[in-house]
Amino acid sequence: MMDWTNLIADENWWMEKHFTPGRGGRRITKTVIHHNAGRLSIKGCYDVWQTRQASAHYQVDAYGRIGQYVHDSDTAWHAANNDANATSIGIEHANSGDASSPVTAETLEAGAHLVAAIHRHYDLGRPAWLVNVFPHNHYTQTGCPGHLAGSQNSAYMARAQAWYDAMGSGTTPTTPSPQEDDMALTEDDITRIAAKVTDGLRIGPSGQQATLASFVHAAARDSAAALRAVEALRADLAKVASGGVSADAIVDAVVARIKASR
Repeated sequence: MMDWTNLIADENWWMEKHFTPGRGGRRITKTVIHHNAGRLSIKGCYDVWQTRQASAHYQVDAYGRIGQYVHDSDTAWHAANNDANATSIGIEHANSGDASSPVTAETLEAGAHLVAAIHRHYDLGRPAWLVNVFPHNHYTQTGCPGHLAGSQNSAYMARAQAWYDAMGSGTTPTTPSPQEDDMALTEDDITRIAAKVTDGLRIGPSGQQATLASFVHAAARDSAAALRAVEALRADLAKVASGGVSADAIVDAVVARIKASR
């Protein structure tokens, strides 16, 4: 089991290459967040870095277990930026599925706890986004760390701060209670969405009026394409201001995407 106070991981797979011994006299000032762009195990990360000139200090797998590869006192090659590498600890997170997937609840919780533990251990201060916690894409053009810099960022940072505060007081933070779904729709909402989405659309060789059922049937024939469309729509909706997403916002986003694909 992870020793959060002394930063002793569940598993250690020490790299023998693709890192720099020491930190060149620099001190640790931040953590840098990454995602796997896939669902890698702790050993899987180690295997990838045997042939790729890269590394990170830690990996959080999809079950919330943590592995370490590079000692904190050494410089991992993770941020594509020498200055950032020399002054940070890099943390990888497994996605729940493919590159576009969010991380699991277990990964988010353990990753946030690890950030808090590192910040306590090295006196980096309370975790704050773009202050002492940075995404990989802050230093180079990349999609990393995916949802951890987007739709899951608020939850991730809230848990990191909760764990940081709890570790300072010797307590355990309470688990957030489930909240009412801001995107829950009424039957009337669903009817309006279906009507607006299919309005004026003709499908098939005879040009019959499209129905919501026809979209479901098409999705069943090509579930991979449907999943990509759902993820793209989810990304669009994530850009909507916080405070809940209205049914009208969902309708507008769906219609815009359908029109763009005609």
